[in-house]
Amino acid sequence: MYLHNILEFIALSIAIYCYWKKADFFLGSWVIFLAFIFFAELVAKYLDESNMQNYIVYCIIGIVESFFYASIFLKFCNNKLFKKLVFIASPIGIVGYLAAIFIQSHDAYFLAFQISGFIITGICLSYLYFYFVSNDNVNVVNGLYFAFSISFFFSGLSIAYAIFFIADPIYVGDTLLYNIIARYLSIVLYGGISYELIRYSHKIVKSA
Repeated sequence: MYLHNILEFIALSIAIYCYWKKADFFLGSWVIFLAFIFFAELVAKYLDESNMQNYIVYCIIGIVESFFYASIFLKFCNNKLFKKLVFIASPIGIVGYLAAIFIQSHDAYFLAFQISGFIITGICLSYLYFYFVSNDNVNVVNGLYFAFSISFFFSGLSIAYAIFFIADPIYVGDTLLYNIIARYLSIVLYGGISYELIRYSHKIVKSA
């Protein structure tokens, strides 16, 4: 397994442990989501090692991520403008992935990821705006580190994919540079998610 697969498994294990401590719909949704990501990534890895196209798997992952992250931030912020932004922007990324599947193009997947990645980043930054600047109708329960880690991951990887389109492919050994970037950005992504899940579970256990 690659580094990001190990991090996905650790985050999934933490989510299962938190759910075991206190059964909760929010924690349960993270268990299902992280389990899906972990096993879907393994399928994509198997297809790649078998010299088969795996971009459709990644498109499906992207659709699930777009829907899930949008729904998560809708839980955290009650501001009407923020909710309108999420409802308008998030379907654009999903349509991009569906188009990539229909076109049957690996390059179309990269473009769809960039669009979706910047949209998810925009949703995270909008949440942070309402959190820090306006403080208007923000549900402060455990959204902060989700926003930081998710926005850092998707903005960084979207930029890396954009550079891949503009410049010649850069390899480190036998591995494309953007794949290495994705694996190390996963440390921030799954580290932030794991930390927030632990914080959330502690809070609901104490309030029970």
